[in-house]
Amino acid sequence: MAIFNQVLDRTIEDKVFSDLQKTGLACLENVIDADFLKRARSEVEHQLEIRGEKYFSLIQPWKNREFHVFREIGTDSGFLELMKNLSRRGHSEEAVEGYELYNVLRVIAGPESATKAFQFHYDATVLTVLMPLFIPGGAPAKAGDLVALPNHRPYRTSSVVNLIEKALLQNPLANRLYERRYGSGLKDVLKLVPGNLYFFWGYRTLHGNLPAEANKRRATLLFHYGDPHKGSMVTKSILKLKWLREKARGNTFDGA
Repeated sequence: MAIFNQVLDRTIEDKVFSDLQKTGLACLENVIDADFLKRARSEVEHQLEIRGEKYFSLIQPWKNREFHVFREIGTDSGFLELMKNLSRRGHSEEAVEGYELYNVLRVIAGPESATKAFQFHYDATVLTVLMPLFIPGGAPAKAGDLVALPNHRPYRTSSVVNLIEKALLQNPLANRLYERRYGSGLKDVLKLVPGNLYFFWGYRTLHGNLPAEANKRRATLLFHYGDPHKGSMVTKSILKLKWLREKARGNTFDGA
């Protein structure tokens, strides 16, 4: 079954890379096949029926054979090649050598829709690709919109420096500052539209989402590619800590 409405060829790659280099953000509009999007949304609804209307995060859903729709895109050769080539061009050959796709389904629903916000962060990987599945309507400050500061920092030569920087900018105190600065929904907002595919340099982009109104659904499928600190135990520890944190909440499934 089709996933994309157009072939992810070198022309598409060059366009996305050019936009990333110029502004730090790129969007392929209406690139997701309508039937694929419908099936992905149905899987989210099925998981909400099982888990209830609440926040949860599934790590590596593309590895789980039960999640056919996520497995389809996670193993699509054209999509994988696009992410690999962009990460190589954005950083280095070393960053993509032997790298395995890291994929997260993030769902915010129920009363927590209004609270899972302003958790700004840098990703651990070169490239982040975001596929919106459910995005609430309404004003930006109440619709869970993405706030992104692209190319906000350079690549750090040391993974330890990266860790210290993340600790300083990713904590409850910093989150309150982000809320004061971006809570109005008037600065650096990227309106997400299901059917579109969004690209940004995850490691270099400080980003987070605004709150949605309570009991509204927000679901995004995220793809991460390329390790700027190849073989670093720090990077591996960051990803492992994230997995353990979500597992402790009873929200995470690590497919196999």
